[in-house]
Amino acid sequence: MKRILVLSFILMLVLAASPCWGDIIEPGTKEIPLYYQIDNIDSYPDFFFLAHGIPSPSFEVLNSSEFSFYKLSMVYIYALPESEFNPLELENRDDAQINTFFQNNTKLIKSNLELSGSFDTVPEADKLEKAVMILEIDSLNDNELVISKKQMKYYFADGTQQVIDFQNQATIPQPLNTPGPGEYLFYILIPLLALGVIIFIIRKRK
Repeated sequence: MKRILVLSFILMLVLAASPCWGDIIEPGTKEIPLYYQIDNIDSYPDFFFLAHGIPSPSFEVLNSSEFSFYKLSMVYIYALPESEFNPLELENRDDAQINTFFQNNTKLIKSNLELSGSFDTVPEADKLEKAVMILEIDSLNDNELVISKKQMKYYFADGTQQVIDFQNQATIPQPLNTPGPGEYLFYILIPLLALGVIIFIIRKRK
């Protein structure tokens, strides 16, 4: 009986910890935050643009500034005629009510583009610090909001930046100074060698 209780307790701990697995970053690497920015949003002053995703954000009113969200979220951008919406209406609602709003409001115009909250992980020695995807509104009418990926902006620790145009909507252009396979192997081998030395020292002391 005692053994069953112990096994049950361990199982409960595993299940409780499972949602966090996606947040784990491998030793020796760092996560590059991904931001978005709509380049020509000011060309549509008669519309509100909202970001809504699962599990977050419940909603965010967008402007020409950069925005981001939880890395495991999948987010869409919506447009709504200014005359049909007051942002204060959603601020006092809970998540369930906000989800209902996005599911049932017939005035909402959903974009074609699903946004991901995650860019990539790189070795800690990599100079890349931040990635920004520049979006562009191609067309907007009562039934359709078409958004395309225009550019990637990369920011580095030395203060330099790179702006690279999208050649293919399905492929994110990579920064030009990304370390080659040999350099990545070097970054992986060094921590492993250090770990081996530590284990060797510990065993010697025993």
